[in-house]
Amino acid sequence: MCLIVVADAVYETVRRLTRADASGAYANAVKVTNLESALGINAEVSTQQAVISNHVLVVAANYFYGLAYVIATVGVLAWLYLRHPNAYGWWRTALAVLTFVSLIGFIVFPLMPPRLVDQHGAATGLVDTLRAFPTPWTFDSSLVTALANQYAAMPSIHCAWAIWSGAALWCNARHRTTRAFAVAFPVATALTVLVTANHFVLDIIGAGLVVGIAVAAMKLIERQSGSPVRANRDESDHLDLIGASSTRDSSEPPTDTMPRGVGASVNDSRVG
Repeated sequence: MCLIVVADAVYETVRRLTRADASGAYANAVKVTNLESALGINAEVSTQQAVISNHVLVVAANYFYGLAYVIATVGVLAWLYLRHPNAYGWWRTALAVLTFVSLIGFIVFPLMPPRLVDQHGAATGLVDTLRAFPTPWTFDSSLVTALANQYAAMPSIHCAWAIWSGAALWCNARHRTTRAFAVAFPVATALTVLVTANHFVLDIIGAGLVVGIAVAAMKLIERQSGSPVRANRDESDHLDLIGASSTRDSSEPPTDTMPRGVGASVNDSRVG
């Protein structure tokens, strides 16, 4: 829990300290829009239009956007620490690495989110759902504006943490329900950031990229250190228990498992 609080504090601090001007962030948004159009992956408008008429779904998306990625990340860290301590250190460090790489992305490529593009010249038809629908927080709030850097959008940290959570669960979970959640949560997060117009599709792809960089970095650290740390559960814990049981059994003197009556009969026959 302390780790996630510190990581989030560092993340928010760096985001505030690396604010970009609106013109540069808008120019990058135009570049992203043009690239998505060329690739045929500009799904922001169609995704939002599919649900924008459903008031309940949009409000739920607003809440999900603001809360779910933090709650899930904290929950997965706690779950790893308590249930899979051998894998906890690997995934904790991977989370720190991907967050650090994301911060570099915010500095190098400040990006205006889709919901703000309309206000700066380009007509996208996207709705700023946090402003248009009732939600406890909005970027119109002076407090939120003071704390947040709205141009820290590439990659999507919401999606990066969600992908990390899903990967950690998938690699360590034993139950199908947990593994189903591991797949569903990142997908739901990706849809949510599109519905709320907080990210472009390329921001989501960027999130997957930083998770991949973090995993590759962890593999490199393992090779350099020569002492690999487990990223997933394995059967070693069970084998350790079995081995300990076997050792204990072999150190104990053998006991006569023959029924008492049968032993007496054999001895009597030898005497006779």
